[in-house]
Amino acid sequence: MRMIEKEQAVIKHCKARTIYGMIEDGGVIKSDQMTMGIARFDKNLGPMNPHAHPEEGMYVIDCANAYIRWGSPADALGERELIKPGMIIFVPEGEWHVFEFEDGGFLDIVFCLPVGSIDRPE
Repeated sequence: MRMIEKEQAVIKHCKARTIYGMIEDGGVIKSDQMTMGIARFDKNLGPMNPHAHPEEGMYVIDCANAYIRWGSPADALGERELIKPGMIIFVPEGEWHVFEFEDGGFLDIVFCLPVGSIDRPE
């Protein structure tokens, strides 16, 4: 067993977000079975593009003025829904989704995917 703290994470600055890699192929704890970490999305980090990948579970640590849209195809997502702290979000495999923000908006989540590494949509 291993326990780690956020300060030990492998930090990756990506388009529209900062990833704190905890458990993954390139994380603090190496795994080829799962990807788990913390992500910070912020309007000031730039807009996110709609993306799809393996199924994903997310726990919302904190947020403000944050929304999610999902559906198919990527250029015709549904209405946006307000995200609140404490929510659990599950995105099925291959479902397109995107986070959006109003002024001052941000989103902090714990995420988990069933793979050891993931191609992040840059």
